[in-house]
Amino acid sequence: MKTLRFVPVLIFANAAAGVAPAAISLAEVFARIEQQHPTLAARAATERAVEALAAQAALAPVPTLDLGVENVLGTGRLQGVRSAELTVQATRTWERGGKREQRVAAATRTREGAAADTAAHRADLLAAGAAAYVAAAAAQQRATLARVPVQLARESATAIERRVQAGAASQAELARARAEVALAETESLRVESAAANARAALAATWGGGAPDQIAVPAALRLPATLPDEAALRARLDAHPRLAQQASSVAARRAMLAVEQSHAVPDLTAHGGLRLLREGTDLGFVAGVSVPLPSRSRNQGALRAAREHIAAAEHSARAAGLDLHAQFGAAWLALVASHRTAAALRRDALPAVEAAHEAVRRGHEAGQLTLLEVIESRRALGAVRADIAAAEATAAAALVRLDALTDRTFPLTHALFAAP
Repeated sequence: MKTLRFVPVLIFANAAAGVAPAAISLAEVFARIEQQHPTLAARAATERAVEALAAQAALAPVPTLDLGVENVLGTGRLQGVRSAELTVQATRTWERGGKREQRVAAATRTREGAAADTAAHRADLLAAGAAAYVAAAAAQQRATLARVPVQLARESATAIERRVQAGAASQAELARARAEVALAETESLRVESAAANARAALAATWGGGAPDQIAVPAALRLPATLPDEAALRARLDAHPRLAQQASSVAARRAMLAVEQSHAVPDLTAHGGLRLLREGTDLGFVAGVSVPLPSRSRNQGALRAAREHIAAAEHSARAAGLDLHAQFGAAWLALVASHRTAAALRRDALPAVEAAHEAVRRGHEAGQLTLLEVIESRRALGAVRADIAAAEATAAAALVRLDALTDRTFPLTHALFAAP
């Protein structure tokens, strides 16, 4: 596929290290996020905890062993322990209404929801990493562009200094040229600082800090043709956030089933032996207990569970609408910035470059003033900056579209593909 090139981005050495670090790839950024970001480790631990609770939910109620003593330490013939009666019995509860099955189903849904939450959070982190990666490349591009006026201003100042020595130019013109050099150098330092901050922001996406010395790739290429909008929009249904919302709805419905099962009373039975009259007689005891009918049928919990389902369903619909809105905004930004960058490169840049070259030659021939050269140079720099800004906006929009439609980020990877 044809590509519209960004201005190449140079990789500079870190002053403290003395050696330029190797350029980090987008795949390496993703790998560092997966391996080092602490919230992913925290969510992995949460998933293991939910897994343990799911295993616990499958267990039946634990039987109990009861030991009781009666008719002791009383008065009259019940003094002491001569008339003591000792009872040993086991008690077990049988769950009714499918409580155990519904509890297991709810635990399973909760476990699936935890996995969906982790997937959605991982997608957000990777999207942030991709966006920071492209932003760092764009910032380095601006730093490269800022060096060009510095070089041109220095060349002009050197040429004017020679003309002053030859008596063909004034000291005022030389002073203006040197001031232009200082202004260009100051702007270059400002843009270099912004590029360093962008690299630090990139390192922060995986939890890195100041010791992480990284560089971005040397080139970033914008595609000449846009991807198919309809095909991209169709992939929104696979976004992890929608799976997260669907898991939430399923978990709420499972909890409703659990609450419905609580409306059916459990059956508790007990049986054992009773030792009577100083240990001379034994008797068997048994019993069954069932809750008496009452006005409480778990109505409040059932109503709350239904409302939770409604809330989860509304949230799922809202998430879908939000994804489509984000897609629309990113697509419009891509189209507008892509067209702007193409038009500037096709029409404005050649015209401004030709004009600047004519002004430069006119100044060398003594026909034009230094001020006209400076204005021409600034116009050229402004057009190049506008192109870089439009291309950076288009690249950022591609990252957002990738984050919404494909977790492998193919459009973003293509920005860094070899020509």
